[in-house]
Amino acid sequence: MDETFSEPQMRIFPNPSGGYLELELANFRKGIYVAEVFSRDGRLVFRSSLPVISDNEQITLALSHLPDGLYYLSLTGNDRTISEKFVLLK
Repeated sequence: MDETFSEPQMRIFPNPSGGYLELELANFRKGIYVAEVFSRDGRLVFRSSLPVISDNEQITLALSHLPDGLYYLSLTGNDRTISEKFVLLK
C-alpha cells in the first residue's frame, strides 16, 4: 500500500521576531530534522536537531543571542530542505 503525503510546509512567526521564532510544520514525516540559521553573509550562526513526532508540529527556537538583522532558516530532514528568511528586531 502506497502512502501519499502532501508537500511539507513551514510557517515561521512572528516575523520580524523579538528573539523567539515559532516554526509551524505541516505535513512533515516523523524524524529528526536539523534547523540551521545563516546570517545575511552566509555564516552558520545557529544549529539544532529537532525531533518531529507528528505530521503537524509547532516548535520554538530561542535566537535572542543573535544580533538584529536578516537571517535564513533551513530545515533539513527526510531528504528535503525547506528554507525561509526572517528578521530579528529586538
